[in-house]
Amino acid sequence: MRAPPRTQTLAVALALALVLLAASPDASAQESSDPKPTNLMCPVMPDEPVDPEISVDHEGTRVWLCCGRCRKKFLEDPTPFLANVPQLAPDAGSGHAHDDDGHGDHDGNGGGSAHAHGDDAHGNDHGGTGHDHATDHGDHPHGPARLVRFLGKLHPIAIHFPIALVLVAALAELLVLVRGPRPLAEATARVNIAAGAAGAVVAAGLGWAAGAFARYPGELASVLGWHRWLGTGSAIVIVAAAVLSELARRREDPKLLLGYRAALLVAALLLGATGFYGGSLVFGPDHLSF
Repeated sequence: MRAPPRTQTLAVALALALVLLAASPDASAQESSDPKPTNLMCPVMPDEPVDPEISVDHEGTRVWLCCGRCRKKFLEDPTPFLANVPQLAPDAGSGHAHDDDGHGDHDGNGGGSAHAHGDDAHGNDHGGTGHDHATDHGDHPHGPARLVRFLGKLHPIAIHFPIALVLVAALAELLVLVRGPRPLAEATARVNIAAGAAGAVVAAGLGWAAGAFARYPGELASVLGWHRWLGTGSAIVIVAAAVLSELARRREDPKLLLGYRAALLVAALLLGATGFYGGSLVFGPDHLSF
């Protein structure tokens, strides 16, 4: 006796459900496990170990790097660094990146690396994580620490406001020195240095929050130190300049006015130095080379 169509439909649906259920554990396990780096050293900075959370996709193969700056360089022009990527060698699957005569490939296809020590040597189709040393380096804090890390990510946004305000105040004071007393220029300098002082305190605090989770490799670690302390010093001098500005105008004291203008000049110079080291963290120490 032939089963009714409805019964046949239910049987087919049940069979498909059983197949999907049997396959789902393996699929979920594959999705939940992050791939391990197949290149242990950064191709851009070969002396630095890679960060498992920083990677890019190069022609279907995952390549790991040590920091966001190296990731940016690799994305701009990967050709100079391909020789340092073991998994891009022709026989990467064997665990060694050698050709028949024991030497690296010389045909420009990315050989020349000694070994591929990763757990596997296959590529995949995932892109980079967008991770950067300045705000995230594999740490996953919880509670207040997570909030501090998030606030640190606002530092690059917040820092531009006090820089602009202090420079406008310095230009206004320069105009007064060159052209003589001008109420509008004096008021502009007074308002901008006060606002710049408030912004500098906020930006410096956010900078310390960002630095708490920063892990820069090699020489960039000392660059971070210079950037951090120059930024803190800048904020202190800017606040001092704002205080002297108010005191000089309220007491009409020439000495206080001279001190305010000197502090404003020092603050502008410190901001330039701090910005230089900040740029070095992003683009490298030679970012101003001509």
